[in-house]
Amino acid sequence: MIPELTESKDIAELRAKIAGLIKNEAAGRSSASSRSSFPLEFWHSMGRTGLLGLSIPKEYGGGGGSHLSVVAVGEEFVRQGFSLGLALSWVVHLGIARFMLLGFGNENQLEKYLVKMAGGKETAAIAYGEPGGIRTWARREGDSYILNGEKNFITNGPLAGVYLVFAVTGQRDDRKRLTVFLVPQGTRGLVLTEPFDVNYLSPSPHCGLKLENCAVPCSCILGEEGRAHEDMNKPWREQEDTYMTGVILGGMDRQLTILAGLIRDSKVSDLSDEQARDLGQLQALFYTLRVIAYEAAGLLDCGKSYPEFPFLLASFRSLGLQFQTLYQDLLQKSGVEESPELAWLTGGIRALLNIAKNIMPAKQKKLGREVFNKIRGR
Repeated sequence: MIPELTESKDIAELRAKIAGLIKNEAAGRSSASSRSSFPLEFWHSMGRTGLLGLSIPKEYGGGGGSHLSVVAVGEEFVRQGFSLGLALSWVVHLGIARFMLLGFGNENQLEKYLVKMAGGKETAAIAYGEPGGIRTWARREGDSYILNGEKNFITNGPLAGVYLVFAVTGQRDDRKRLTVFLVPQGTRGLVLTEPFDVNYLSPSPHCGLKLENCAVPCSCILGEEGRAHEDMNKPWREQEDTYMTGVILGGMDRQLTILAGLIRDSKVSDLSDEQARDLGQLQALFYTLRVIAYEAAGLLDCGKSYPEFPFLLASFRSLGLQFQTLYQDLLQKSGVEESPELAWLTGGIRALLNIAKNIMPAKQKKLGREVFNKIRGR
């Protein structure tokens, strides 16, 4: 797919909408691009204008947008100068709504949570990670489950009205069986821990939580009991990675703009042949990454399983890191001083590209063995 061809009138209008929101709501302010505190006022503005419900179906109060629309708007959001951290919180909010709740929630759960999320009146957070693997257990007692454990690094945790808690509910063939529970903020036994410093990804709020004899009714189970890892965790990561490609693209576009401005301000009359070649290589890489991101989003929109899909995301990560290396080389060769904004932006992009970076090599190794065995079997 070529980005210019896939960008429909609706997506072009969404790009204009986010640009207008930035201009009208953030004129003269620094809060929406700040890395110090989360801009709640601006977040509420995103809710009122429909951006927090962009990919939620219209029957639940959302905009009914595609996965591609999320990638395109995420790109525009950061390209306009807004922080990677705020964009991270936005795509996680949309991803949980579109994949987790819409994909696995029953009608009562959808009415209770999805409608509020579409209007920006509530957000949700995934409580998965733990030091040393999943050790949070949920024990059945009558019509309830009692949860005990501790979670860390929960994106949007301090903002959330409900937590999607992954907990062990059994074991089969020496493997833990995980179940997701919708645990509302304020549930007795649920305690938030101190916020995490996420450095370059501020102001996206992160925290941990403790569950101490936290009782929730069986109706709080999301999806099928014991199948959360297979049904939810693995595909969730792929959707989250797809949404994140737009955020990263916007950051790279902004990197190029800032670099060109620094070279211009250094009073360089013209680029050397080597600089021109390197800058052209960066722009070509950006175009390639954009095609990959839009293609991945398009495959998600098809609603089918494609074997190529995870490797598109792997290629995006690999080429994105290559872009960053070439970018730093060109910055040094140009002899210009890196601005604080550029240093912060670059650090954030690298942080996003390195999230869960160890998962893909295992998939690539498995694919390599499959290819080898196929050839050997001929």
